[in-house]
Amino acid sequence: MRKKRFSLAQLLLAIALTAAAVLGCGLLAVRAWMGEGGRSLVEGLRLVNTLFVGEYDETEVVDAALEGMVSGLGDRWSYYLTADELEAQNQRRTNQYVGVGITVNYTREEGLYILGVEAGGPAEAAGLEAGEVITAVDGVSLAGEARYEGANLIQGEAGTTVTLEVLGEDGAARTVEVERAELKNDPVESRMLEGKVGYVRLLPAELHYDGYEENSFGRLSVKASARHQGVGGELVRRACAWLTTHGNCPAVRISAMAYLEKFYTDLGFVRQSDVFDKEGVPHVTMLYTLPE
Repeated sequence: MRKKRFSLAQLLLAIALTAAAVLGCGLLAVRAWMGEGGRSLVEGLRLVNTLFVGEYDETEVVDAALEGMVSGLGDRWSYYLTADELEAQNQRRTNQYVGVGITVNYTREEGLYILGVEAGGPAEAAGLEAGEVITAVDGVSLAGEARYEGANLIQGEAGTTVTLEVLGEDGAARTVEVERAELKNDPVESRMLEGKVGYVRLLPAELHYDGYEENSFGRLSVKASARHQGVGGELVRRACAWLTTHGNCPAVRISAMAYLEKFYTDLGFVRQSDVFDKEGVPHVTMLYTLPE
């Protein structure tokens, strides 16, 4: 099942167009279309507008109401996005963003752990290196739970400067100023092999990919003409076999897109986490261990 995505702009436009279509049919038609629940929502907004004493942001109120409505569906595949969140998600899907050119994870309590630095990017020019930890952004500490907001704080408008407090691998702290820039990256390393069906990137445990202690692998690619023939499953089996027999770790941990959970379960993976958001897409952590 594909995840349904809503934005404030899309929902309000749909409501406006539908209302315009039914108004000519009279008030009874509007009531029949909206139903009791729809009339309650409109009445609630009317009461807030007329009776609430104080200042409030109507957009935030509507966003909260719509988010609650979608949450009330009880469907883990459905969620609500504000207009800004939808724009950010669409930007991520084009692999274009404004930032400093680093890949991070949240394995360090002190802040953001730098997994990689994009070649030729602003972070590399400023001297940032993989293995360092960003402990503060523009004076805001990233210790503890605050680190989960760190990536958002680093992003901003192209051409502006962000100040980072950085902890080196040797324990030395320093301050680094980095100019944000428009960047384009490819988060998945894959290529089609001549006469073959695809490519999967193997990540041995010693690389600590995504902070994992176990082996892992990147998202695999299968040629369209070879799909639904068991090729993807065979690639995963061979990847797991190689990783668990050519290294010191008999396990493979991955972040799988949630809708592929059954696919990986059938291949021997076991779910290890609740659903979480990764670049705007629902994921689950799954673990494969070498059969004894």
